Amino acid sequence: MLKVNPMKNLRRAASVLAMLVLWLCGAASALAGARDTWGGAPQIDGVDVEEVAQIVPGARLVFTVFGSAGAQASLLIEGADRRLDLAEGQPGVYEGIYTVGARDRIAPDSRVTATLRLHDEVTRADLDEPLVLGTPSSVLADARPLPSEPRPVPAVPQPRLAEPEPVAALPSPPIQPVQVAQVAQQALPPIDPPCPSGGVVEAIQVAEDAPRTGLLGAIAGGIIGAILGDQVGHGKDRSTARILGAFGGAYAGHEIERHSRPGRHYDVVVRLPNGDRRTVAFSSAPPLKVGDTVSFADGNVHRAR
Repeated sequence: MLKVNPMKNLRRAASVLAMLVLWLCGAASALAGARDTWGGAPQIDGVDVEEVAQIVPGARLVFTVFGSAGAQASLLIEGADRRLDLAEGQPGVYEGIYTVGARDRIAPDSRVTATLRLHDEVTRADLDEPLVLGTPSSVLADARPLPSEPRPVPAVPQPRLAEPEPVAALPSPPIQPVQVAQVAQQALPPIDPPCPSGGVVEAIQVAEDAPRTGLLGAIAGGIIGAILGDQVGHGKDRSTARILGAFGGAYAGHEIERHSRPGRHYDVVVRLPNGDRRTVAFSSAPPLKVGDTVSFADGNVHRAR
């Protein structure tokens, strides 16, 4: 009759479970190391603009920002009515076009600040050249036209004329009062108030979700570890193998979920006609872009048709 050594089976189960725990912990450490490499402050290498002849409504200002790849880039122009979000056409090269509107008050030497956001780190840099072609940035702020002094006019000799005979003054006609009341009573045509249920997309921001607690990973890991322990153990040692597998799997699952990369959500900022701003959150990338005219319906944002 074949005898089974219980201590031998217990040692074998413990060895298998120890290897499982070490493998799972190594995977968790690798994820944590990968997560650490994602951090770090982004770097801005330069900010460029295609200078225009003059800044008037309809003029297009083309900006380019060079820096770290995979970040979110935006520009803030002094005197502009809105912020400009840039798109990454090539790795580390962000481009965008700002069209000057009637409400903008942008000067040739307005300050332009570029922002790069990578995860929770933010870096800013200013444009070091003017927006208008041929305008020196160091002189523009103090350049004011000086009033020119009038030149003296040489005296011209006037001919002596004979004194005219006095003429009786004619009575002046009475001055009629201006009908101010009638002008004031002319009412301007009524202007329809803007529709409060619509607006314009001003910005689309990406935000990281809160880090995970690891509770679900611990539960799932405990179940998987208990199943593996049941398969490895034999006879009386099976209960011990289940307990060890459950504890090892729960710890490894907790670490893996806690170090996993958090999710993202998208915040759409809409500027209303009255100047207020409203933010709507999306769990995935919304089918909108900056400058779209949208409307609110059923608690959501839709592109206006």
